[in-house]
Amino acid sequence: MIKNLKIEFSIFGILLLSILLSDNIDISLYKIFNDFCNSPNNRYFKEFFINITELGNSLWYFLIALIFFVFSFFIKKKTNKKYEIFYKKLKIDSIFFFLAIVVTGVLTQIIKHVLGRPRPNYSIIENNLGFDFFSLNSSFHSFPSGHTSTIFVVALCFSLLLPKIRYFFIFFASIIAFSRVVVGAHFFTDIIGGIVVAYIGFKITIFLFNKLNIESPLSSLKKLNSNHVFLALLIFFIIVLFLAIGSSIDIYISSLFYLGKQKFVLQSYFILTVIFRKIFIPLIVLYLMVLPIISIFLPIEKFYFNSKLKSKEVWFIFGSVFFNLLIFVNLILKNMWGRARPNDILQLGGKESFSPWFELSNACNTNCSFVSGDAAVGFSLIILFFITKNKIFFWGSLVAGLSIGLIRILEGGHFFSDVIMSGLIVYLLTSVQFYFFKKKYAN
Repeated sequence: MIKNLKIEFSIFGILLLSILLSDNIDISLYKIFNDFCNSPNNRYFKEFFINITELGNSLWYFLIALIFFVFSFFIKKKTNKKYEIFYKKLKIDSIFFFLAIVVTGVLTQIIKHVLGRPRPNYSIIENNLGFDFFSLNSSFHSFPSGHTSTIFVVALCFSLLLPKIRYFFIFFASIIAFSRVVVGAHFFTDIIGGIVVAYIGFKITIFLFNKLNIESPLSSLKKLNSNHVFLALLIFFIIVLFLAIGSSIDIYISSLFYLGKQKFVLQSYFILTVIFRKIFIPLIVLYLMVLPIISIFLPIEKFYFNSKLKSKEVWFIFGSVFFNLLIFVNLILKNMWGRARPNDILQLGGKESFSPWFELSNACNTNCSFVSGDAAVGFSLIILFFITKNKIFFWGSLVAGLSIGLIRILEGGHFFSDVIMSGLIVYLLTSVQFYFFKKKYAN
């Protein structure tokens, strides 16, 4: 067991030695970021991190583990043997998830109480950098960061389930961990210490399961892990969750491209804007709604990477794109949500109030900010992936949707959340539509 933790113990030992000998680097870094975050220009940046820091609270994940555990018992009694293996795995995984958080949390709390390192906000205010060993005072529980160890052990668990997007989980765990520095609760070395403790707790939990001869937990969900659309939807959903909790990041991102006097980095008459909005977007619409119909009569398979589209598939593509883009995105969402565009809000030189993506508003009457219709056109290429199974359409839809969305953000026409939500909605609608299409024409 100890051999498997050599690297973790070595890093932890070096960290411990460094903070016991000197706090100079930590304090310097803390002051730099503190000055940056307290700048009036970065108000919304700091507000975002203050809001999302609670995502590192272990209570949320205990609750999730408990829900899945109860779910596995309750549903098992009402289903057939076909799903017995699935619910058995769900039960084992929820136990492992719960235990991993407990083990990591216990390790974290023991170290916190024994070491007694003062938190940054306490150190600066009280000018006290001394350790208070075996302290019960939470002001001296800085090392390691509990929120960091929690969110990282959660990220490690999900990385085992869905290894294809493990770096995404680690990336977002890092953002939550960094929030602890922004809010003044921890130093940088506390964050690194929390990450190391998470790895130790995770490996100890695996060791305990192996010792008890319990079936291997958190094995990869092969079907879901190979489902590109599911993974994309999951990523979109997590980003959207972040943007709901820390909605001020929308203002901050748009402010990065605001030049003042109601001008943004890109204008509608710039060549780059014209290429994307007047040429690229119409070409995608033609590619999705006109060329497929022509392909019924003419051999133009090369335009679709040698994929021959059947008549029923052509009309499905046409109907799906028509409903998604024209009816749902443009007629319903953009005319009913009422969200003001970035170039219309008070914070960026306009006259209207900002509203988060999930909130209905009356700041705009028609053709409003939520969601990005242009980005939705790019994301709509995903329908060709469903039909042809060619991965180039999957990646093409992501690149097209995100690049068009970026242009609209640079113009001040849309918030970041408008772009992400357009991707989530288009992918979700297309998935549901294709499910019923496939079910109807299964034979």
